[in-house]
Amino acid sequence: MIKLRFSKFFITNLVGTIIDTIVIFIFKKWVFHSYFFVYIITPAIGFEIAVINNYTMSFFWTWKDRTAKTRNAYLKNFLPYNLTVVSVFGLRLLLILIISKTVKLDVIYCNLIALVFTGLLNYWGLNKLIFRKNVESNISDH
Repeated sequence: MIKLRFSKFFITNLVGTIIDTIVIFIFKKWVFHSYFFVYIITPAIGFEIAVINNYTMSFFWTWKDRTAKTRNAYLKNFLPYNLTVVSVFGLRLLLILIISKTVKLDVIYCNLIALVFTGLLNYWGLNKLIFRKNVESNISDH
């Protein structure tokens, strides 16, 4: 079951990464041009758009056996999910900055490298904290 769940997590996050990368590309090319906006604001915008997608896929697909399929449960669990992934995002943002200053790569490549490291941490946090087994608030909210 863990291999299947991790595969679903990987696919979910791959879709989120594609969304995130497209947003970063669009904002970098046509919206923002200063370092602060390209390397700080743009990844934050792409991240939050991807979070909404990833949460929806996680709730209804990746961890569907651990969630109640109600609007109330969906909304109730979004904030803890978002706080967990925002914490991991903080680490990702720090890695983007370190990588960009150290090896002078474009923000898109820095982002992808940072995602490799933070993706594993994110899986652990979601599996153990948000979508853990036998959580009353997740499965009894009918």
